[in-house]
Amino acid sequence: MIYMPIIMSALGLAYVFIRRSWVMKQDAGDGKMKEISDHTYWKCGQDLADKFWETNQNLPLAEQKRKVWNAMRYRGWETELIMENILRLEHQKE
Repeated sequence: MIYMPIIMSALGLAYVFIRRSWVMKQDAGDGKMKEISDHTYWKCGQDLADKFWETNQNLPLAEQKRKVWNAMRYRGWETELIMENILRLEHQKE
C-alpha cells in the first residue's frame, strides 16, 4: 500500500510527458496566425505599460519608470518589451 503513491506519481509523469510530446507536435498555425498572435501579445504589453505609466504619473520620471519596470517584470514580461514601452512612454511625455 505504501508504494501506491509512488506508482501513481510515476504513471502521472509518464502521462504528462506523452501529452507534452503530442502538444509539441501540433501545428502552430500558418504565418498569418502567428502574426496575429504576436501583434496581440505586443498590444497587450503596450496597454499594460500605459496603464502602469498613467497610474504613477504623479511620481518623478525615474521613479515612474522603475514602477513600470517592476510591475511588468513581476508579471513576467520580457526585458525587451518593457524597455521598448518605457522609452515610447518617456518620449510621449516630452
